[in-house]
Amino acid sequence: MLFSNRLCVRLMEVQDLEKARLLHNEESTLNRLSDPFHVSQEEQVEWFRNLSKSRKQRRYSIITLVDDELVGVIRIDQIDLVNQSCEIGADVIPSMRGQGIAYEA
Repeated sequence: MLFSNRLCVRLMEVQDLEKARLLHNEESTLNRLSDPFHVSQEEQVEWFRNLSKSRKQRRYSIITLVDDELVGVIRIDQIDLVNQSCEIGADVIPSMRGQGIAYEA
């Protein structure tokens, strides 16, 4: 886990799935993703099972310290240990955008 003054960043856990799914399905988030499709609860659970086994991608939850709420997700994809490279992205809930959450995380 990583901590800042107001955030905790930790590996995504089962209890984060529904809030992460709702963030993913939010229209302004979907418009920025490479897979702009709504996800059902069942699809989210299956995705998480596969993610947990993957060596090529990880998801981290951005949690506020003040109220322990998920305010974003950090995506790390295309992890290449040989070439030491990856793709990184962050999704932040609309009400917290523009406040430096992704930068701080």
